[in-house]
Amino acid sequence: MKGKFAVVGNAKALLLLMLLTFFGLANVSGDVANMSFARIGRGEYAIVGFNGTARGTLVIPSARNGLPVTRIESSAFSRHDIAEMIISDSITFIGEWAFYGNRLASVVIPDGVTYIGANAFQSNYIESLIIGSGVTLIGSRAFMDNLLTCVVIPDSVANKRHMPFG
Repeated sequence: MKGKFAVVGNAKALLLLMLLTFFGLANVSGDVANMSFARIGRGEYAIVGFNGTARGTLVIPSARNGLPVTRIESSAFSRHDIAEMIISDSITFIGEWAFYGNRLASVVIPDGVTYIGANAFQSNYIESLIIGSGVTLIGSRAFMDNLLTCVVIPDSVANKRHMPFG
C-alpha cells in the first residue's frame, strides 16, 4: 500500500531494548554525559555535539532537566563509530551531517521529525530505512553512500532535495 506502513513505536522498541539489556542480550549506551546540549527557544534543548564513541545502542534522550530535546544539530554525531541508535519521539529536526560517517545499519525516523538535513546520514551502512509520517523535507544527499535495500517513504515527504538517496 502506497504511503502506509506499520512500525513498532519507539516506546515499544525502547522497552524491548531495555528488557534485552536487563537479561544481558543487548548493550545500551546512556552516553548522555558525552552529549553537549544548548538551550533553544522557550524551554527546549538541542544536541549540539557528542564527545565519545557509543558502545552498544545510543539512545537520543527525549528530555534534559525536565525540558524536551527537540533538535539534533549539524554534525552532532558525525564520525563517532555509532552502530545502533534510537531517536526519541521528541525530536523534530535532524541537522545537516548529523550522523555522517558512522556504522548505522538501520534507521527509524520517528513520526515527530519534520526535517532531515543534507548529508544527515551519508556514508553509513544503512540497509533498511523507515521514515516517519511527519517528515516533509529530506535534504540533498541525506542518505547517500549507504547500502539501502529497503526504504519506506510516507506520502508526507513532499520535498526531496537533489539526490537524497545517492
